[in-house]
Amino acid sequence: MTNREKLANMALYDMLLMMNENSGKRCVLEQLGADPVERCSKEVFCRDCIARWLNEERDE
Repeated sequence: MTNREKLANMALYDMLLMMNENSGKRCVLEQLGADPVERCSKEVFCRDCIARWLNEERDE
């Protein structure tokens, strides 16, 4: 299996969690345009925040 195939078969949620765990102190959602200060004040666990963000409706 190639790295491309592994990533293509990975759930987006799992990929974001993995990226967040390896990003140090920076929120992975911040890199995607979310406001971490606003989000982090509402959620205790990053995994819950990422799940909620994935399920939010977009205006665009």
